[in-house]
Order: sequence, then structure tokens, then C-alpha cells
Amino acid sequence: MKRFVSIVSGEYLTGPLSELMDYSLLSEADGSPHLPNGYYYMVNEDFFTGSQGKWIIAIPDLIIRQLHPERSRLNGCCGLDGCDGPNLVDSKGNAIGTEKSDCWMPHCIILEPTVVRIEECEQVSAPNDR
Repeated sequence: MKRFVSIVSGEYLTGPLSELMDYSLLSEADGSPHLPNGYYYMVNEDFFTGSQGKWIIAIPDLIIRQLHPERSRLNGCCGLDGCDGPNLVDSKGNAIGTEKSDCWMPHCIILEPTVVRIEECEQVSAPNDR
């Protein structure tokens, strides 16, 4: 099991997550979760523009959801489209990732590897128990 941590603030951004190995579980359907809760994966291809080499998690797996203070990053019609840069910050205001939650896209969070690290952790519950 792994969890994501803000490099600057040291706060945990997720609880324990499992690496997604079965990519057939990924959804490209608009308005639906891109991946199941309790999992993460590293983007090998650029499915979302600029996402290659970044980690993707399900929106409910982010422990604290704090929006970026710059309103220009919070665009979208039914949710956040993430087209204007990272729109989520940690408690110290560091841009940690981009929420994609608008109606015309699959929903997920793309974490920024320059400010977020991944570390080993113990499992406290099975991914389906959340």
C-alpha cells in the first residue's frame, strides 16, 4: 500500500491506496469516475493533456480538498475542468494537483510530482471498505 504526502507541508493527502494494475477498470466516460476509489496509477500516456509522468487518484481518495485561491484556476460549467493549471492546494497553499470533475470529462485528480511524494504505508482497510 502507498499514500501520497505533500513534500512541503508534510501532510498526508490520501490514505492507503493500491496501485491499479488492471487498466480495463479505467473509464473514459464523461461525468463518471476515471478509476475506482482506493487506487492510483502513474500516467504513461498523455490521456489528460500534460498528465504524462503524474499520478492519478480518485476524487474521494483525497483527504482534504482545498481549492486554489486564484479563481482563474477554478473554471468549468458543472465542476472543475482543470484546464488552467493546478486547482488544488495543501494547507500551506502549495499547488498539489488538478481536479478534473466537469461534465464533459472522466473525473479524477492528477497529482503534481514536484510537490507530492508517494510513500509506503500500512493498510488500514481494504480499498472496497471505504
